Amino acid sequence: MTVMPKQLIIDKDVFVGTKHDDLCNFAKNHFLILPEVLLYECLTTQRNQENLLDRFRQVLLAGACICPNIKSIINKEAKELSPYGSLVDLTNTEEIRSAYMRKDGISYDLSAMSEYLDGNTSELLNVTKGFHEEIASKHSGILTAIRKLDNSKTIKEERFKCWAQLVNRQGVHTLAGANLRGITETPEKYCLSDEWVSWHFVRVTYIIILEYCFLTHSGASIGEDRAAHDCRDAEYVYLLSRADGLLTRDSDCRLLAKAAFPEKDVFSSLDEVPEEYICHWS
Repeated sequence: MTVMPKQLIIDKDVFVGTKHDDLCNFAKNHFLILPEVLLYECLTTQRNQENLLDRFRQVLLAGACICPNIKSIINKEAKELSPYGSLVDLTNTEEIRSAYMRKDGISYDLSAMSEYLDGNTSELLNVTKGFHEEIASKHSGILTAIRKLDNSKTIKEERFKCWAQLVNRQGVHTLAGANLRGITETPEKYCLSDEWVSWHFVRVTYIIILEYCFLTHSGASIGEDRAAHDCRDAEYVYLLSRADGLLTRDSDCRLLAKAAFPEKDVFSSLDEVPEEYICHWS
């Protein structure tokens, strides 16, 4: 019986901070997934962009695979009314590999991804503001109690776990339907269990929103730059609903991933990845 190799998502921090040869060798022996958001971050960086894009090309040619952004995934679930399958877009991966081998350039619509991420950023901030205003006007006692809580980084991990538990107790279909209203013409058949990536998109987003609400109620201010950074981090974490592990050095990304998917692996470097992740292709 063929055993599927464990799949790893890699984020920009590890992608940039790992030696080039080490990353290519790793891609030859592991099921390494390069998310679309990673390509987007390489294309929009102001520093060493050419080197990053060349690294992306060589890691892909060494054996890594491409997967789409979360918007494409949940739109497909809404259209087909069934949970998404494998993360890997084999057709796109092979097309891009072929283009790279021919030394052709690849086309990518930066504006579409920018619009999507900007929309997520605005939604995070708007929902946080709404929660704050509702609690401040209707539940002043709760607001006073929240302000007394410790908002230090030392207990941040416990807070994230608490937010995850709160969201997990919500109805999958109800919460997803309320937050992804209009995505399908047959909402009664959409997102019926935790097998749907759409549910994990909503779930992870709400963990961030609850943390923002907590910080706002504690007197902190959440700026657009912070929200934009967290939206990009979340793109990697959403994909853990289908992958086995995540490579990230970002502390907040690690906390979010561990809170949302405590059963999954989170590594900060290639050296931490155990032998069980090595592919044994037959």
